[in-house]
Amino acid sequence: MEATDPISLEKFCGINNTFLKRRELSSEFIYTFINEWGGANAFYHDFFLSAVSPIGFIRDGANYNYYDDGDLLRIMKPFIVRTLQQQCSFGAKGTVILLGIGKNQQKFIELNSEFGFFKNVFALEHPRFIMQYRRKYLKDYLKRYHEVFSQVLRAS
Repeated sequence: MEATDPISLEKFCGINNTFLKRRELSSEFIYTFINEWGGANAFYHDFFLSAVSPIGFIRDGANYNYYDDGDLLRIMKPFIVRTLQQQCSFGAKGTVILLGIGKNQQKFIELNSEFGFFKNVFALEHPRFIMQYRRKYLKDYLKRYHEVFSQVLRAS
């Protein structure tokens, strides 16, 4: 997930960069949510934002998800497992909030069941899906995100 585009890195995180300055739908949603949470400092004080696969894939010039192809998942699984274990070792807690339902949620639950990364898994609609197909319900999705993140924070 492109949760931080070059513009958000500078505007919200104070990280100057020389990347092409373009917005990304997922980042727009995430930083709207983070701003409502109290800003980047407040959010990142309590949460670590990552991805099941920290690298992205392209097929025929378009984004291609690790869970869209059984062969890709089989090849990438050792890397994904290793990076999730590394993330857990430096502070990821017993609960994860997965951004993406459907296939992403299903494959992550299978991985989590096999390797026991997290005790609790919450899943929310992916920010890109929200921004691309459900933007008119943006406030409802932001409220849902706030409810789930607050619940996780209270439980930790």
